[in-house]
Amino acid sequence: MIKENERLLKSLGVASEFAQKVIREIERNGGVAKVCGAGGIKGGSGIILGLHSTKNSLLEIAKMNRLRYILDIKVK
Repeated sequence: MIKENERLLKSLGVASEFAQKVIREIERNGGVAKVCGAGGIKGGSGIILGLHSTKNSLLEIAKMNRLRYILDIKVK
């Protein structure tokens, strides 16, 4: 569902090229991601929600792209 929703948001043009680049990197590494909130077209608003079975994969991508990040959110 996350991947499908990401594609729909992309078709609406609400995510910046930078956000799309990061999302594709996460997908190439076996995860899924989508833009949440404002897409950041004009200056970095919103967030990228990324899910991966190995948190280090997301951490590396975040650091490579100089992104702030939150890890280990527990969902019950």
